[in-house]
Amino acid sequence: GSNLQLQDSDGFDYLTCTDGGDGGTVVLKHLGSTVLSTSSGGITVTSAINDMTIAASGITGPSGQNFAINTPNSLRINIDSDNNGTSEVFVVGHNRTDVGTTDALFKITEAGTSTFFSTATTDTVVLQSTEAGASAAPDLVLFRDSSSPADSDDLGNILFRGKDDGGNETSYAFIMGEINDASDGSEDGNLHFRTQSGGSLDNRLSIVSGNI
Repeated sequence: GSNLQLQDSDGFDYLTCTDGGDGGTVVLKHLGSTVLSTSSGGITVTSAINDMTIAASGITGPSGQNFAINTPNSLRINIDSDNNGTSEVFVVGHNRTDVGTTDALFKITEAGTSTFFSTATTDTVVLQSTEAGASAAPDLVLFRDSSSPADSDDLGNILFRGKDDGGNETSYAFIMGEINDASDGSEDGNLHFRTQSGGSLDNRLSIVSGNI
């Protein structure tokens, strides 16, 4: 195949095109170092800090480093692939820089607490369905995917949490689902409602299988 090469007056390669039929390549260099290259596998962007590969399978960043997408309005998506062995995704708000809880709009964590952050008193999370039929939707599901389900297993909690006047995080009200009987074909469930009274979170109402 034929090649095309453009250079500056100092002899540094700026652009090299190689004709390899279906396997041709383009290499862009700055001061003699490759900053972008193409091949049949995709596009690779290289710098002194980050290496990024764009291919049909997706975008791959360097191992052990964060990958950030910055939008023109200063919204930033930060993907941390090596945070103590835990993958995390942050979306950081307008003109904010901290990917922690201070500036993040929401955080999705592989092993830990995923959080939506808001400074407003409007709806924080909305599940919306545009399905026009008569079936119920949208659904909020708390799924305890246990490999060994058993009687009295807790299935999930809804906690209403705030702070006390000492600044301590406190759960003031609590709804818990529980397995009463895990027997296949004769399953029973419990639902417990708990509230704080005198500094103690205790049951106030329990629906145990078919009884209150």
